[in-house]
Amino acid sequence: MLLKGTQVLWSAGISYHYGAQTNMQSDGNLVTAWLGEALWASNTGGNTNASLAVQNDGNVVIYHGSTPLWATNTAGD
Repeated sequence: MLLKGTQVLWSAGISYHYGAQTNMQSDGNLVTAWLGEALWASNTGGNTNASLAVQNDGNVVIYHGSTPLWATNTAGD
């Protein structure tokens, strides 16, 4: 969940999975899992060396080189 104060700017739409972890996999896929079960994924696999950036404008983006693959689209919110 991405918050600005108490306002939710973006959410993966999952809840009640205390202890779930989000990891950037080596194939470029950002995945939230709980007890070994994937609950949410960015579906950006197949992009080895992709990176996750939390930008100054409030947007969270997965890049492969300089190409954006996925974003929260929360810039300026």
